[in-house]
Amino acid sequence: MLARPFGIALDPQDNLLLADTSANAVYWFDVVHHTASRWDKIGPYGLVSPVAVARHQDTFYVADSGLPAVLAFDVKGRCRFALTNDLERPAGLAILGGNLFIADAGAHRIVVFDLQGRPLRHFGRRGTGPGEFNFPTHLAADPKGRLLVTDSMNSRVQILDQEGNPVGVIGSAGDGPGHFSRPKGVAVDSL
Repeated sequence: MLARPFGIALDPQDNLLLADTSANAVYWFDVVHHTASRWDKIGPYGLVSPVAVARHQDTFYVADSGLPAVLAFDVKGRCRFALTNDLERPAGLAILGGNLFIADAGAHRIVVFDLQGRPLRHFGRRGTGPGEFNFPTHLAADPKGRLLVTDSMNSRVQILDQEGNPVGVIGSAGDGPGHFSRPKGVAVDSL
C-alpha cells in the first residue's frame, strides 16, 4: 500500500495524515471512523512529490516540492486554494497560532500564510547565523508557541518564536552526542 512514506502529521483527533513521495499521494487514516482516504490529485493538480502534510479543522494541506506548491483541500479532495507564487521548493509545514508556516528549502526561508492562503510575512535567508538557514526542510510547533525548524545543511534544529526571532538551537555538525549530519525531520511532544 505505501511505497515511500515521507511526511507525517497527526491531527488533534490523532488521525494520521501521510505523504508518500513514491506513490505521489497523500493518505488520511481516520482512527475514529476506521476509514482511510487517498488522494493523488487535488482539484486540477496531480501530486508530483508530496513531502509534508498538515490539517486544521476540515482543511488538509500538502506541500509538494515538485509542483512547487502548497495545496489546501477538503476531505473529498476538492482544492480550496493553491499557494504557487513565491515558493521555490516547499518542504515542511506547521500550523501555529492560526497561521500556516512553510519551510521553503529552495529559498532558505520560512513563509507564513493565514489559514485561508493570504500571505503574511517571511523570515530567514541563506546563512549560518541565528535565524538563517541552509535548506530548511521540516517544521514542528511546540506547546509553548515556538517553531522548530530542521536546518538540514547547517546540521541543526533552530527554535524560533512565531515572528522568526531565534530562541535557541539544538545540535551542530558532527557525529558525536549533540551533533547532527544533515538532520531530516522534527517532532515535538506535549512536554
